[in-house]
Parts: sequence; C-alpha cells; structure tokens
Amino acid sequence: PFFSPIVNAVSDQANKMDYYVLVSISYSKNDLKRFQNMFHQKMIDGAIFVGTQEAEYELIFNLIEQKHKIAMIDTSEVYDTDRDAIYINADNYEGSVKALSYLLELGHTSIGIITGNLNKLSAIERLAGFEETLMQHGIEPNKNAIYHGDFTENSGYEGAKHLLSGSNPPTA
Repeated sequence: PFFSPIVNAVSDQANKMDYYVLVSISYSKNDLKRFQNMFHQKMIDGAIFVGTQEAEYELIFNLIEQKHKIAMIDTSEVYDTDRDAIYINADNYEGSVKALSYLLELGHTSIGIITGNLNKLSAIERLAGFEETLMQHGIEPNKNAIYHGDFTENSGYEGAKHLLSGSNPPTA
C-alpha cells in the first residue's frame, strides 16, 4: 500500500518525460550490484532506493559519485553536499505518536505494535514514537505487546497471531 502511490507518481512523471520505469525489488547487496551493472551498461538512467540499510550505502554512494541520478527513500543517511542525491523520509516518529495518541484518546491502555525491520529508519522511529508516547502517558511499554516483524504481509500475520494469542491480548 505504501509503495503503490510512489510507484504511480514516479511512473506518471517519467512517462511525461518519455522515460520508462522499471520496478525491481532488491533484497540484498548482491541485488544492488545488479543495479550497478545496469548503470554501467547504460541500461538505466536513475534509481530510487527504498529502505536501504547502512551496509548498502557504500555501493549506492559509489553510484552517486559516478553522477548517476539517485533518490533514497526511508534512509538514515542525511543529505550531504558531497553526495548529490535526493533523500526523502516520512516523519515516522510523529506518525507513530499521532496513531498512538488517537488510540489512547479512545481509552485504550493495552496497545500492541508489530514493528518493521529494525535495521530500517522507519521501523526504528515508529517504535521509538510508540514507546515514548506510552511512557509520557504513564504506561510502561509491555515487551510482550511488541512483535518484531519485517514489513512483510507474513510478519504482520504472524505478529497479529502472536499478540492475540497471549493470556491478556492488547485491546488495540
């Protein structure tokens, strides 16, 4: 759901400029090396990397230094004048605070969370917003109400099963 609007917007703008968009999911540093080869073979002109991890930055920064057009979404790397790329991050912390505050306003005090991959900035910030908002309301975060997922549908399903199977499942 999160990626569909991004892909649609990028595709629409690219098509208006007579470019074509290739959507490919990278799960490892080896996958990123394939993109590096595609740049070197002049098969692609630019890339948008979503949810990259620190171990992948060297390869991406190498592409930036070679003057390839790169955007990074959901990255802990911040803009650096030496690296001419586009950096886009949502305010995941504030989003988590707002969602949790809404549930607290409804009267929920036993609230669970299924995190994303905690190697990614978005998941780290969302969990921090969750825990800090609970503590600000005098509620100690319950470690049994936190399931460490990885942003996949399957981890969401397993997380929900885990949270709901306990003797005192969260109400939200």
